[in-house]
Amino acid sequence: SYETQAEIMTTYERAFDAAAVPILLIDVLDYKVIDANHRALEFFAREPERIFNIDLENLFVPDASESAINSIIAQLETHTGSFRTQIIDGRGKEKDVYVIASDVEVRGRHMAEIFVIPVDLL
Repeated sequence: SYETQAEIMTTYERAFDAAAVPILLIDVLDYKVIDANHRALEFFAREPERIFNIDLENLFVPDASESAINSIIAQLETHTGSFRTQIIDGRGKEKDVYVIASDVEVRGRHMAEIFVIPVDLL
C-alpha cells in the first residue's frame, strides 16, 4: 500500500541521513550523484550544490577514476566485494577509502548506494 511505501521511504531516509559512514546515491544510467548524506558532504568537503549532479568519476583521484567506476559496475553486477581506492575532496586532499556499491530502488527508480569507508575508520 501507499502508506507502507511511505513508511519504508521515511525509515530509509532516516537511516541514510544518520549513517556513520559517507553514502552517495547514484543514478545508474549516467553515474551522477543524486544524493549524499551529511557524512558524505563532510568527508568530501563539499556543499550540496558542489556534489549533487556531479559525475561520480570526478570524486576519485584522476589516476583511479576509471578503475573505480569499473569496480563499482562489477560490484553492482555480482553483488559482491569491496575495493580500495582514493577519493579527492573539495579541497584537493586525497583520502584512502574502501568502496562498496549496492543496488537500491528509491521511489521506483533503480539506483546505486555507494558506501565510502575511510581506511582510517577500520
